[in-house]
Amino acid sequence: MKKFLLLSVVVLFSVSIFAQKKPLTHAVYDQWQSIADKKISNDGKWIVYTVNQQEGDGETIIQSFDGKSRTIIPRGYGTAITEDSKYAIVRIRSYFKSIRDARIKRRMADDMPKDSLAVVTLGKDSIMKIARVKSFKIPRRQGGSWVSYLYEKGINEPRTGVLPALSDETTSLTRMVDSLLFMADSLRNLAQEIKAKGIVALQVPDKKDSGLTIRPGEEGTELVLLNLSTGVKKRFPLVSDYYFNDAGSVMIISTTKRNKDPQSKAAVLWENLVNGKTDTIFKRFNEVRNLALHEDGSQLAFIAERDSVSRATRKLYKLWYYAPGMDSAVLKVDTTSSGVSKGLTVNENFKPVFSKDGKKLYFSLSPIRRQKDSAVVEFETARLDIWNYKDDYLQPQQLVNLNRDLRRGFMAVLEKGAEKVVQVGAEDAENVVLIGEGNSDYVLATSSKGNRVESQWLGYEGRTAYLVSTKDGTRKKIKDKQRGFFAPSPQGKYILWYDATARQYFTYTISTATIKNITQAIPESLYDDEDDHPDDPPSYGLGGWVEKDIAVLINDKYDVWQVDPDGIKAPINITNAYGKKNKIEFRNILFDRNDSRRERRDSVDSPLKAGQLLVFKALNKVTKYDGFYTKALGKKGDPQELIMSGNVYMQLLKAENSEAYVVTRTNIKEMDLYASKDLKAFTKISSLNKQQELYNWVSSELVKWKMFDGREAEGLLFKPENFDSTKKYPVIFYFYERNA
Repeated sequence: MKKFLLLSVVVLFSVSIFAQKKPLTHAVYDQWQSIADKKISNDGKWIVYTVNQQEGDGETIIQSFDGKSRTIIPRGYGTAITEDSKYAIVRIRSYFKSIRDARIKRRMADDMPKDSLAVVTLGKDSIMKIARVKSFKIPRRQGGSWVSYLYEKGINEPRTGVLPALSDETTSLTRMVDSLLFMADSLRNLAQEIKAKGIVALQVPDKKDSGLTIRPGEEGTELVLLNLSTGVKKRFPLVSDYYFNDAGSVMIISTTKRNKDPQSKAAVLWENLVNGKTDTIFKRFNEVRNLALHEDGSQLAFIAERDSVSRATRKLYKLWYYAPGMDSAVLKVDTTSSGVSKGLTVNENFKPVFSKDGKKLYFSLSPIRRQKDSAVVEFETARLDIWNYKDDYLQPQQLVNLNRDLRRGFMAVLEKGAEKVVQVGAEDAENVVLIGEGNSDYVLATSSKGNRVESQWLGYEGRTAYLVSTKDGTRKKIKDKQRGFFAPSPQGKYILWYDATARQYFTYTISTATIKNITQAIPESLYDDEDDHPDDPPSYGLGGWVEKDIAVLINDKYDVWQVDPDGIKAPINITNAYGKKNKIEFRNILFDRNDSRRERRDSVDSPLKAGQLLVFKALNKVTKYDGFYTKALGKKGDPQELIMSGNVYMQLLKAENSEAYVVTRTNIKEMDLYASKDLKAFTKISSLNKQQELYNWVSSELVKWKMFDGREAEGLLFKPENFDSTKKYPVIFYFYERNA
């Protein structure tokens, strides 16, 4: 009996020791995981996300919305889902250890371990893997199942097969494949070391920069265009760059010459994805940059230089244009073109932009830089930075801005069928924004010139805004020395800004050149009334525009107002003052095609439709509960609660063609991904940081107390999981401004 009691005590003691959680130390931080790069397919049936840890190899997980199918791609990142929701494309990094070792040994970029590519057929147990891929692209919209990928140097396409999907428990086959890949990387590093010692063992390709933009005179690599639906492939050698149009009907390919073949010529190719025809539209050039396709694939513009030698110290770039039916690209703008001021040339650092309707082409002009004196040896020359008290910026800031300023240019426009260039940007109109997606006869230009010196003590640069004609470049001043943003409405009828001094929103009506205060009838403060900096308080921001520019949504502290941009109709509190009554902050979430997560509150993209069901991010300022409410735009009454809980909901994504959502939900104990059909019920689809259960974690609670002046303060009290209320603990107090 005594032996039994003794055994029981020993067992209980052992269990107690085993169950005791470990304290958290610095040594375990690197294994903590986070979610990145999440996507949801257009049909809402598939979710793709990447799980990374602080240090080490991550993984990409492809999961069906209902949770019945799950595929893991070890070391995956940089994901994409095709427009037709049939395929997921995932880049695969080399092992973290291989990359780390290569960095320690100071390998050149070309000698670093290379990425692979995985093409996953959604809903089927098949993965196609392709080794040594530099980059891949898919059409942004309506592109079916096209994918193109560019190889690294010195390799032909390896054999690729269909592999079984990886289960939650990585299979022995996957481990073997990954081990072989790791061994291959190790052997390649060994070969480099042997070669460095003068012993020829394995043939190692002579590689240079692995970036997509190659150096002049450097050969391109092989590009593969693959139709995932049919399996048909088309190969293009010596490719340096490539682009799909948004609609996925055209791909533009830039190639280089073959250095060992004097007859070889660089070229720009037009690939018609509908009929499979390839046309050479431009040849015999030294460099092509910034190819820009109109979204419907009807026209192309690009910057090229073909007159100097490849290694010239000064090059003058030109703007070229092509449309189907033409024999080849034609020169549109150079230094001699009408409207180009003397001393200016086409800026090679700016990508041309077509207006939405395709009738205007916007590009940039920049000063011709003085040619370097090649007879002067650089290391024998003195370097001197001179500052004058009248300079716009202090000398350290000038040095910081130097590279940006050398690349900066002045916006110009060329109308379809016109011969004369119209310059709309200038030294005193350096920032130009297109209006109405470039269709408007005006652009919005802003400048801080003349207000920069005083920014050294004011803390901000006052900006002057102009409406500039795309017809003749004439200007109309909108507002002088304004602090903050100017933003055009989506249809281009108005210019909107917030005046921090007046603490009101104003619009400039383009058709009548009139300025209106559009928020003076709102009885609530539109600025942060708790901001106690010795400065003008910031505004609460915007909630988007209603289609046809009929209204703009503007936030107060709690609620959202629908405001007439003409300032005639009375503002409407679309959240019905429910936020103020219940101390809940409402902010409208803007869902945009191909970019469902919208963080900017002053966004004017993606106009809202009358009657559209709005989704509000909601935060209860009293309980600190977070969640979502909804209400139809234009409907009377209070917004309806979807969910409010003691969590934080971040980065909400919505499927393009389905009522399917995915969101990151976090609290003091978890950060995981959840899926929902209605934002009421949520299904957990990830399980991060299981190792957390082994450590003594933390709990938190909201506490309030009275300060010495009688005001109530609030904050969060964090305690260890094994907190014992009978014991005394050291306490750290952290406070900053009004942060709770």
